[in-house]
Amino acid sequence: MKKKMLLSLVALMLVTSLVMAGCAGEAEAPAPGPAPTPAPAPAPAPEPEQIVLKAAGYTTLTRLYDMGLNYFMDRIYARSDGRIIVDYRGGPESIPEEEQGIALQKGIIDLNWFHIGTWGHVPEHSILEYALHNPDGTFPQEVHDFMNKRFNQDNAMWLISTRHFMPWYIASNKKVATIADFSGMSISCFASERYYTFIRDSLGAEPTSVGEGEEFVALQRGLVDAMFVTADDWKLGLHEVAKYIISPSWRWRSTNSLYMNLETFNKLSPELQDIVTEVAASVTKDILIRDVGNAQSNLRVWLEACEEIRLTGADAEILATGFADVTWGDVKGKVSPETYNEMRALAVVGEGTLSLPE
Repeated sequence: MKKKMLLSLVALMLVTSLVMAGCAGEAEAPAPGPAPTPAPAPAPAPEPEQIVLKAAGYTTLTRLYDMGLNYFMDRIYARSDGRIIVDYRGGPESIPEEEQGIALQKGIIDLNWFHIGTWGHVPEHSILEYALHNPDGTFPQEVHDFMNKRFNQDNAMWLISTRHFMPWYIASNKKVATIADFSGMSISCFASERYYTFIRDSLGAEPTSVGEGEEFVALQRGLVDAMFVTADDWKLGLHEVAKYIISPSWRWRSTNSLYMNLETFNKLSPELQDIVTEVAASVTKDILIRDVGNAQSNLRVWLEACEEIRLTGADAEILATGFADVTWGDVKGKVSPETYNEMRALAVVGEGTLSLPE
């Protein structure tokens, strides 16, 4: 009995040792290490620097004439992805009109929206009244070069000339067949010596001016015989009281323009400089196309209400070019002969294919 118990005990010890030896042969699993540290989140991209361009002008930007600047402000913000903002400080109530050119030169403002009265001391600006345009509505590069050669001297650069197509006609209650028939007639116009000279010297008529808002009554009651009108002046009701619309028109180009301080422009990156010049060109083109379309539709209103008198030959030439001749005569006395000849040459550069057909 004792012998059996001893054998059982030995067998048990043997099995236990074998089991323990087998367990010792197995590799012990390592304890899990600490979780890896997550990579830091990328830093947010820096906000692009916003450039605020201070602007002033001669108007409160509420007129159709001023749509060019409104277009420019909206487009420059969009094209630059909000990096350029135009802060229009206002009209003469912010900076007196006659001081705005100096403010631009000195960098007090970065942009100046003005007509010829603001920079009237610069006769070269008159080229914008007569320079032709490219078929796509932009100004030829030669005009840009001339304008910036002159205005760079004043620490400025020319960007835009808008609403520069505004054909003028004569609305009349007296019938004419030739220029000679204007003799002795009273013709209302702007209170401007250039207009007065044109009426007296080219047409042989008597110039006069009526107050704003009095045009309809003056023509209706015969206080004047005729009146200089733009095609869109039918909105004043003048087509209802005029009997005749006399053509050809003379192509008056308004001198509403946008200038930029040259130092401000030069501080912009090349990318932003390109955006500024591209937006300016697009606005100039689109305003011209708009104006030509408006002039064509507005003229149709006159032709439906009034009898058209179309002068021909030398008479047509006098009417079409007489006002320009007065302007050129004024410029000739204010610039050097070289500059004058350059301006006259520039006036015929381009094709002007968007002009109204005569």
